Amino acid sequence: MMYLSPEAKTQLSNTIRTLRERLLTDLHNAVDSTYRLSISATQAKLPEEEHQKRKRLEEWLKEQARSEGKGNKETEKQRQERYLHTAVKLAAATLLNRLIVIKQMEAQGQIKPKVVTGGWQSPAYQEFREFAPELLKDKTEGYGTLLKLLFDELAQDLPGLFGNVGVTALFPIPANTLRATIEALDNPGLKDAWLDDTTLGWVYQYWNDPEREALDAKLYGGGKVEPHEIASKTQIFTERYMVEWLLHNSLGQMWLAICQRQGWTPAVEADGTLQRLQARREEWREKRERGEVALDALMTIKTPAEERWKYWVSQPLTDAAVTHAAKSIREVKILDPACGSGHFLVIAFGLLFALYQEEAQHRGESWSDREIVESILENNLYGIDIDPRAVQIAAAALVLKARSLSPQVEVKRLNLVASNLQLSALAENDPARVELREEVKLATGIPEQLTDKIVEALKGADYLGSLLKVDAEVDQAINQYEQEISIPLQLDIFQSAVAEKPAFDSVEAKKSLLEKLESFLNRCTSGDDLGLRLRGEQLAAGVRFLRIARANFYHLVVGNPPYQDTSDIVNPEYIKKEYSKGKTDLYAAFLERGLQLVKDGGISALLTMRGWMFIKKFTEIREWLLDNFDLRLLAYVDRGAFEEVPDEVVATVMSVFQKSSPHEAISIALQPTALDDNSRDSARTKRKRAALLAQVGRYEFLSDRFNLIKEKPLIYWWNDDFLKRYAETPKLGDESDVKQGMATANNPRFLRQHWEINLDELLICPSNSNLSVLPRSKWVPYIKGAEGKVWFEPLTEVLFWEPNALTVKLMERDGKQTSRPQNERFYFQPGIAVAAIGVNFKTRIHRFKSVFDVMGQSVFPQHIADATCLMNTQLAQTVLQALNPTVHFQVGDIKRLPLFPIESADEIFTKLDEAFTEHEAARETSVEFRQPAPSAWNYAQTWAQTAVDREPGTPLPPYQPTYEQPPATNYISYALGVALGRFDKNGAGIITADKGDKEVLPNGILYLSAYTDNDSLKHPACELLHQIWQHHNATIAKGKSLGEWLRQSFFKDVHLRMYENRPIYFPLSSTKKNFVAYISIHRWTENTLQTLLADYLIPELSQIEGELNDLIESRNQGDKKNQAKAEERYNKLQQQQTELKTFIDKVRQCAEQGAPPANPKDTLLQANARFHLNLDDGVMINSAALWPLLEPQWTQPKKWWSELCNAQGKKDKDYDWSHLAARYFPQRVDEKCQKDPSLAVVHGCFWKYHPAKAYKWELRLQDEIAPDFTIDETNSDQLRQEFIDNNPELVAELIEKEEKRRERKRKKQDQEEDWTIPPAPDYEEE
Repeated sequence: MMYLSPEAKTQLSNTIRTLRERLLTDLHNAVDSTYRLSISATQAKLPEEEHQKRKRLEEWLKEQARSEGKGNKETEKQRQERYLHTAVKLAAATLLNRLIVIKQMEAQGQIKPKVVTGGWQSPAYQEFREFAPELLKDKTEGYGTLLKLLFDELAQDLPGLFGNVGVTALFPIPANTLRATIEALDNPGLKDAWLDDTTLGWVYQYWNDPEREALDAKLYGGGKVEPHEIASKTQIFTERYMVEWLLHNSLGQMWLAICQRQGWTPAVEADGTLQRLQARREEWREKRERGEVALDALMTIKTPAEERWKYWVSQPLTDAAVTHAAKSIREVKILDPACGSGHFLVIAFGLLFALYQEEAQHRGESWSDREIVESILENNLYGIDIDPRAVQIAAAALVLKARSLSPQVEVKRLNLVASNLQLSALAENDPARVELREEVKLATGIPEQLTDKIVEALKGADYLGSLLKVDAEVDQAINQYEQEISIPLQLDIFQSAVAEKPAFDSVEAKKSLLEKLESFLNRCTSGDDLGLRLRGEQLAAGVRFLRIARANFYHLVVGNPPYQDTSDIVNPEYIKKEYSKGKTDLYAAFLERGLQLVKDGGISALLTMRGWMFIKKFTEIREWLLDNFDLRLLAYVDRGAFEEVPDEVVATVMSVFQKSSPHEAISIALQPTALDDNSRDSARTKRKRAALLAQVGRYEFLSDRFNLIKEKPLIYWWNDDFLKRYAETPKLGDESDVKQGMATANNPRFLRQHWEINLDELLICPSNSNLSVLPRSKWVPYIKGAEGKVWFEPLTEVLFWEPNALTVKLMERDGKQTSRPQNERFYFQPGIAVAAIGVNFKTRIHRFKSVFDVMGQSVFPQHIADATCLMNTQLAQTVLQALNPTVHFQVGDIKRLPLFPIESADEIFTKLDEAFTEHEAARETSVEFRQPAPSAWNYAQTWAQTAVDREPGTPLPPYQPTYEQPPATNYISYALGVALGRFDKNGAGIITADKGDKEVLPNGILYLSAYTDNDSLKHPACELLHQIWQHHNATIAKGKSLGEWLRQSFFKDVHLRMYENRPIYFPLSSTKKNFVAYISIHRWTENTLQTLLADYLIPELSQIEGELNDLIESRNQGDKKNQAKAEERYNKLQQQQTELKTFIDKVRQCAEQGAPPANPKDTLLQANARFHLNLDDGVMINSAALWPLLEPQWTQPKKWWSELCNAQGKKDKDYDWSHLAARYFPQRVDEKCQKDPSLAVVHGCFWKYHPAKAYKWELRLQDEIAPDFTIDETNSDQLRQEFIDNNPELVAELIEKEEKRRERKRKKQDQEEDWTIPPAPDYEEE
């Protein structure tokens, strides 16, 4: 029975997280104060007992630090501090786990009287006070002593939790901490949790959650997972329903095979359990379809037998399953290779118990509950994990389960091991290893060399766990040792040779050796020598690991292995070498490993991410699995299978593979929720569980059907007719190139919105026009992923290009290129962009000649219109989502798209082009903008979708466009642009040159004042603005004046949104927005701020001060009413005067010195400099330096200024590439330029600091751009000549390399079509 309701889980989660923080803080403080670790041992002058404990702790920390070798970048002190923190975590987790296990045992009646439940008011403590008053004098009033006695008693069965756990005994537990912990666990809201057998697993997850969240943030910031972080990063507790499904369909099916082999009729068949479940499922599914039961309602389960078989799927029982079936359930060996808190093993325990009872009945024998439970623990269940805290919990969970089934059980052995074995990482001559092998030899006679071989074989077990292959290395070491002695190991390897050497049995030899070694280690791990005990514990765990991590040994491998892309792991070399097929992700490696660990005919049943079923990078493991093994079952639970995992982070599948050749019998797949179900509500896990129980979405298939699709994605739901049609139709990749584009490595640096820059410096060339040479423009159009765009790609983002994307190509980290300017020969070619990320697959035509992004992957077909219409059909989307149902479409997926013909594609395309051209002319943020106007673009898209999805042979739907009016604010925005000189008032579009003060506002400034109506709105340039406001005032802001609305609302409500947080009019504002100056960034000059002061703000202040002087006399003249009015006016003007003075001061500081720090801890400016707006820096950077003036209207520039000043953190938060950063932080930027050639280019010191690279790239660009091209900077001619004169050999080498590159390029050109633009093939990739 499950007791953990969602409310109880929430309560448990909050409690564990709170206790975690308290325990870690208190224990760290306690160990620091007890041993005075902040000063030397000599200075500490500790009592002898504390002195010895400190000495042991420091020796342990040093040994752990040494185990990491020299590759770690941390200092030894930093490593020791990390290991101290790790030890504190283990001590804290151990204490918490101990108390929770006792709480559960007390709740289940296994401990009487209660000790933890009730705490200092518990019955046991009350008795203790009465019978042992002399033990009540410590800070816990004897409660700690009582707990210690209980711990010692429980250590008999659970030494891994209640015995000597690492160095945890060296960590004192403060009395207040112990009391707070016990009181928190005694919360009545947690009462039911102590009865649930999954509680320990949830405790483990909730304890790990903060670390996993921190590691997620680390990965997001570009970091990688260190080996010691893998356990925390990859732990996720498996929902019970998925555990049960996997076990019912693996262990349950195995039992059916055992019965058939033995000639028994399974009880669930004899008593009709399976038939009743099947009939009830069919009835339940009908009720669901009719809406008679809720979709999250669970089908009724009536008996214990039904509970044990409720998820079993009716399926063929293959010959291999019966042939290889165990003779008895007692022989079945089950391994969870990444067991975590033991959830799979605990649930398997209950199933095995029932199967034991049934087998006893079949055999006509009597097996007691105790015999069954002890046999299960000793013979059936095995688990490995890399986290000792997890194994602590798994052991406790198994013992609790055992005791619940047989209270008198004697726990002789648990087949669990934490492979946290860092002993092998120590150097061979390290004192710790020397001492250990000497002790082993002295006690057992086993040679030091052989002990060392075993230790070496375990290297990496601490982070690889069951992925570490140790059998072969240990066997080889034993075989080699056997050849060096005269009598084989299985007799007595430590006596002299006296007889003829018999045949060598390596299995028995290994068994004998390990038994001797284990016997010694059992003795030494209980000794008083802490160092030897800890090393002995590690080697003892290593021996257990050798016993458990055995290939071809298990009948069933089952579990939920870790999910982690190996590219995000530090040093994944072992996995890539040993798991060449599953090297992409840890879970894929476990798919491979699981089938190595099971016997022939055995089963690997794993819950993994779904990527292996579909994605190209998993092709090798997918094809290996399908070609060599028998896929029996799939349950594609997709997103939302984990209630505790929010949003779309994890999409999973449960697979059951049998280690036998693919069988001709059908395989089964369950799909409990439809593929197009994108719901994200909190109840979706419940719906999924209910659907899986009712076996909604059952598909039957033969696994060889996947051979018809390239790369064999597991699309089991296509019917045979469609699969045949797909297989026979040519694919897009057969006739068109599909390519990924550029990865800049720093988009904020190299990309802008087109409206941020000077349009005269941008390449604007329609896609269908001719471009005979590579562009020399400073900026070029750039196509990103752009989910949601369809049919046409407007010119939005632009890339800093001049010269030929050199600054992008020079992006480096640690001497290696980080950018990927790949597939350059496809830049500026007519193509179709595909959104790489998104739920819906949609494409859009390159409207302008562009560079395309790695996420804006593009197709380059011969017939643009045909391909675009095809790829935007609903059928294409359905096919693509089947080939890859993730949110990340890949080049290989697009290449496999079938070329189903689309009728009338040219006519459809023509209508779309007309509508889009009209739409862009009316859209202000388009480079094609003329003036606001109605648009039929939404209608055209809907019409086109209907047209491409229509049945073959049917006519096009009539095209009868419906026009939508733009918002009234669009007309106001346009009129403001006319006034500021951005747009032509006659509809000619964007103005790139100043036409003079008579036609537009002077200096590109619209000054608005709450003090007077005589502001910029009186200028003739604002005539159109007034006309439009008069027409639309009631719609936009009824009751407000134009000036008031512009000051208070226009920027935030209209302009900022329209320009996507990159506004082109900066609203410099006083605090209360009584004085606002909208300034066009495209008309900004070096003196704009000074002009604002001189022509607007200071004269306005003078007027206010003059009126204030006049009002001084008025307040004392006339009648009281007039005096009151004068007083009111005076007070208001005083406030405005103060506001304006403050505004003026801020403008002066930003104009002449630079903005002040945004936060007290921000880095101070290295130089006070005048503000100079540089359009190439972009709106983000330019606005940052004006943050005090923009903050009343726009808060983000303040954050950007802080990031610019500090230049720390993620690469996209370091803005030292900007001209503005160089003005305010010249020394810092110059130092970076000396190291970073890409920065040196942008700041004009490429030749100065990197002459060899400058020379190399100048040679290359002379080939790609023009023979006379040069990289020109200050003194570049002189610096170039000095480099040539001083480095003749290097110059000759660079020239030779460039000639070879050009020759390679010519040869490749000869093998390809002629291209309009000279190709640059060095970065060619898919």
